[in-house]
Amino acid sequence: MRKWLRSNLLFKVLAIVIALVIWFNAKTDQFSYYTVKASINIENFPKEFILVNHLPGKVDVKIYGKIKDIIYARSLIKPIIFINGKTLIKGENIISIDKSNVNMSRYDKVEVIQIIPGYLNINIDNKISKNITVIPFVKGNPKEGYIQSGEIDVKPEEIMIEGPKQLVEKMNYLNTDIINITGKYKSYNSFVKIIIPESTNIQPQTDSVRVKIDISRLETRNINDVIIYYKSDRWNNVKIDPNTIKLTLSGSSNDINSLINAGISAYVIVNVISPGSYLLPVFIDLPENIYKQAIEPEFVKVEVID
Repeated sequence: MRKWLRSNLLFKVLAIVIALVIWFNAKTDQFSYYTVKASINIENFPKEFILVNHLPGKVDVKIYGKIKDIIYARSLIKPIIFINGKTLIKGENIISIDKSNVNMSRYDKVEVIQIIPGYLNINIDNKISKNITVIPFVKGNPKEGYIQSGEIDVKPEEIMIEGPKQLVEKMNYLNTDIINITGKYKSYNSFVKIIIPESTNIQPQTDSVRVKIDISRLETRNINDVIIYYKSDRWNNVKIDPNTIKLTLSGSSNDINSLINAGISAYVIVNVISPGSYLLPVFIDLPENIYKQAIEPEFVKVEVID
């Protein structure tokens, strides 16, 4: 009895499988439409020219045929739109595309019905190259009590780019990807990607540069006896009392030392119209990342002698 049931069950399963195969074959033998993605290939592109903008990544190709052939085509065939580059001229080219441009890898069991869009706007220009500066895009501030010190070191500072003349001539610099130093207390030293404007066919010599940003502990320092000079387009005989000031500066130790070695510029601007005694403010020129905390005195007596 069990043997008969097992045998009968086997026949039933086999019958179901055969029925499914027949149904699937009948179903996939019907005709239908389907849209596949085709890539674009420009043959014989003129060497002296370059695309101004990137072409669309894919073009829609609507095909018609038996469902089983469509299943095969969409899974194994990679359709390509071929454009003859010899027909292209400098500037904008409106190129119509139809099924004659489509290569289905010799798979002729489906028919190409429609291509969407039915044309391509291909803009080409002379290809030129030049060197441009790379500027790091830094945002944020280091951790409290720390400071970005010195100049940002970028290597290489300049890179060569190649691209369409109309774009390259207008381009003077490229930015890096964002470097966020928020909350940092250690120096940054790493390769950073160069950002190319979207859709433009600009080709850089390298896709990244090394960026070094020094981050140091913030230091406050008193500097005594800084000599005061005067600036005047009219007067040559000027006396300043007192002729020195005391500065309190904050910044990194290296930056403050470099400033002291280079010399601190403290001065008054004497733009009065007549001789006499005046109380004028003292100015100082400080580089980036060095901050004035205090200056004593802030005003000095200036005597202008005719």
